Amino acid sequence: MSCSSGLKYNEKLDQCDWPENVQCNPVDGGWSDWSAWGPCTVTCGGGTQARNRSCTNPPPSNGGKKCTGPDTETQQCQTMICPFDCTEKPDGNYKDPNNCYGFIACSNGIAHQMKCPHDLKYNEKKDKCDWPENVTC
Repeated sequence: MSCSSGLKYNEKLDQCDWPENVQCNPVDGGWSDWSAWGPCTVTCGGGTQARNRSCTNPPPSNGGKKCTGPDTETQQCQTMICPFDCTEKPDGNYKDPNNCYGFIACSNGIAHQMKCPHDLKYNEKKDKCDWPENVTC
């Protein structure tokens, strides 16, 4: 039932009444459902994505309390290691961005993941596997 302009519904009288005669009960706010997770900030290598909710189920009214807690959540996504792309690189060896104990050998646009011998790290300046104290990684 809707009241005429300027009047409010009085529950006690079960009719429309002047606003000063109507005492509205406070309604505390409630959270809506979480939205779907948004897109990830990256396609590989580790990013974040977020989802939201709003204090509209119901919204606070008549002096009711606002919702408590966060309205946004984030989580990690696309945490797999990014593949090394050799398509625009000349043939040769390259530092592996994900592994100091190896390198990437590019040949005809194809990446080959190579391992250094036990406990050695790839030295990009010397283009060979070297003692760890000679390599910053």
